[in-house]
Amino acid sequence: MSLNSSVQSALPSTNAQVPATERPEIREPACFSRGQVDAHETPEDAAVRELREETGLHLRPGPLIAISFEHPSPGWDHPTQILLFDLGTVDSTSVRLMALDPDIAEHRWSPLEEAEPLIGTARTERLRAGLAGLCEGRPAPISTTVPEI
Repeated sequence: MSLNSSVQSALPSTNAQVPATERPEIREPACFSRGQVDAHETPEDAAVRELREETGLHLRPGPLIAISFEHPSPGWDHPTQILLFDLGTVDSTSVRLMALDPDIAEHRWSPLEEAEPLIGTARTERLRAGLAGLCEGRPAPISTTVPEI
């Protein structure tokens, strides 16, 4: 069995908002930039690339704050390891989001209280674990059987 590796980025703003993107083919908004680690890049490089493609922002990767093992989602035949990186905070009142990825239909800043229903149970667990890991100074390991999709 193979293991799929993905990255996500936690990027809260100074006024408690997160970048939200919407891809019509996924049928749900998401409040993280996320994607696959390509064969030629490190997970940190993938986190930076995905953030740039999905928001137009180019930031240095911060610490790894959560490592998530997830059982296969519908349509996947193998589990996924997702690495959540902290990419700092930005001022959403002065930073404009610009998706470079043509598959993204919409991008905006979303208040944190709206994030949970947008991102779903698995991503909410990962965000909470990541914030705890950031406070503790080490990545938080989590495992879930709740499909992300």
